[in-house]
Amino acid sequence: MSEWSYYDKRDVVDNAKTAAKGVTDTQREIKSLRDEVKALRDEQRELLRVNRQLLEAFNRMARDVERMREEMYPNDNAPKRGLKRPAAMKVVKKS
Repeated sequence: MSEWSYYDKRDVVDNAKTAAKGVTDTQREIKSLRDEVKALRDEQRELLRVNRQLLEAFNRMARDVERMREEMYPNDNAPKRGLKRPAAMKVVKKS
């Protein structure tokens, strides 16, 4: 006669099946998490690409604004080109 009873054998088989199901569930969850991580990495790359484009656009805009400012508000070192002082405002030296 066997040392193991029917119920003992049944418990061992049930425990093995439960453990195998747990392994399968864990593997499925790991695959799902890997897919989610991959999707998040792809999204992060896309956001980084868009942020770089925005930064480049803002830098171009800042350079354009600086050029416009130089043209609109000349200083003594860089007078506005093409403008001459009107004759009425010319200073006449008296001798």
